Amino acid sequence: MKKIIPSEKAIELSGKFENDPRKMELIIRESDEILGGIPGVVVTITKGVLSPSAGIDNSNAPEGQVVLLPEDPKKSAGRIREKLIKKYKCNIAVIVGDSRTQPLRLGCVGIALGCAGIEPVEDIRGRKDLFWKNRF
Repeated sequence: MKKIIPSEKAIELSGKFENDPRKMELIIRESDEILGGIPGVVVTITKGVLSPSAGIDNSNAPEGQVVLLPEDPKKSAGRIREKLIKKYKCNIAVIVGDSRTQPLRLGCVGIALGCAGIEPVEDIRGRKDLFWKNRF
């Protein structure tokens, strides 16, 4: 965070959302769009996903540092998987995940940002559901 120099816009928005100006600068850089927010949380669209503060996390980082979302979560999962397979000589899947809050819900949910060695979505079109109805 020491190296981040906040722009005028970051300084203005940090006052509005009661955020550190340097973190606000990172939120501006990392997000596709800033939708609004409340004190302490900026609501953004980041990599096409609704997320608080562009997914920037300081709760799991040393003092004075923050954690950003991976630039390409799928590639990150692939690199991690390759290293684990090489080191432990096993077949393993890797999911790069994050937690999200849901509007009007208490608590958090886990989401997969990227994965390797596992199919993230099963295509069930054309199969029957539990009541033998066609799925589209």
